[in-house]
Amino acid sequence: MYQTIELYAGCVRTLSICMVEPVCRKGTMIAMDHLASYKPISMLFERLKTVSLEVDDPKDLTYCLNLLPRSLKELVIKFHYTWAPDDEWEVALKNLYDFLEESTTLTKLWFEGVLPISGPNRPGLHRALRRLTRVKTLCIGHPMLDGVGLGIIASSPQLKYLQMTSIPLLQEVCDLIEEKSPFGRFAALTGLTISTSVKRAARLLSALTSDLRLLVLAGSTRGGGLDAELDELSYAISLTSPNIRTLDLNLDWYGVVDESSMDAGLDLRLSFNSLKRLKDCHGLQSFHFTSLLPAPFAFDADDFKWMRENWSMLRSLSCLWVQDQEFEGAFGVGSEYDITLEEICLLASDLKHLVSVCLPFVTICKPTSEKAMEHHLSSLLIYGDHSNLTSRKASGGLGQGRRRTWEATGLKEEVGTLQRAKYG
Repeated sequence: MYQTIELYAGCVRTLSICMVEPVCRKGTMIAMDHLASYKPISMLFERLKTVSLEVDDPKDLTYCLNLLPRSLKELVIKFHYTWAPDDEWEVALKNLYDFLEESTTLTKLWFEGVLPISGPNRPGLHRALRRLTRVKTLCIGHPMLDGVGLGIIASSPQLKYLQMTSIPLLQEVCDLIEEKSPFGRFAALTGLTISTSVKRAARLLSALTSDLRLLVLAGSTRGGGLDAELDELSYAISLTSPNIRTLDLNLDWYGVVDESSMDAGLDLRLSFNSLKRLKDCHGLQSFHFTSLLPAPFAFDADDFKWMRENWSMLRSLSCLWVQDQEFEGAFGVGSEYDITLEEICLLASDLKHLVSVCLPFVTICKPTSEKAMEHHLSSLLIYGDHSNLTSRKASGGLGQGRRRTWEATGLKEEVGTLQRAKYG
């Protein structure tokens, strides 16, 4: 029996331990303790390289860490928010950082969820981060991350992909941009996912010395001058990452908007023109733009012409924004917008790599140009219910609003009808 367990355990490369409902944490602990009775888990799973933990109790985190070897390649921890005394979480985090400090073989470190603690042991994390010189993929955020931690991460020699759920408002960030800081500037980074204000994102991106291939931004704004903020962001991207391949911009609003905002002179306008500083990003393949801002968005067929001239490698295009609805019980927003199906097909005929387009409210009409039939589109999504855009924040998707999907055959053979339409 022992030899059989040891044989199978020795072949395990990936291990997931869940200590939250509906899984019975007591049953999990009994099973792990039973295995540990044969041989220490770190020795029993001698080839273990990837571990995923889900915990909502600080004592469970410590229990799991005590089982694991220090020779892992990948570690993912998902925190589920539940109340516990801060001192218990302090102990658990100290144990976590001690574990990380010894796990110098890690190439991926991923923290998800929210830590139910306001004062984490950041010095312990700093020591661990300095030791994790082989990490290539990192996800970290508030409240763990501070300016010192950001500086350590920035100088990481092999870091390729970074996801941050917040960027601290500290002087270290400004020093990074003003080249006063002694630490590095993400020299090896190729992928970045961040959640922060649009202004702060622009400042951080302008400091990068790496040429990103992927950027995902969940950006927020609190005031007027939306076009100016987006223009500054676009310039920062084109300046430091001209070879970017995937760009996903999701804009949201944090603030109170009502008629008094208009009276106060806030510039609540937005246009695709503010993105045209991306003209140097000729290799862009995927562009996704979503705006939940209470502002009209100026976008028309002339912007398609600009895409033809500057984004010849584009494969996927998505532009979605709030239109003609109340925003938090205040006023409605509207945009002058009229894109026809023929104009989309003409764009796709010029952009030979374009296979997917997602836009709001497309006017269905029969093309008058034969050129419009010469494209490779396989997917066209049309969203007619903009209130469903808000579900993207909660679910990570685009919701199930009034969406229409045309297959390639429908686009080419029945462009002027809805006979081949599939309704989502």
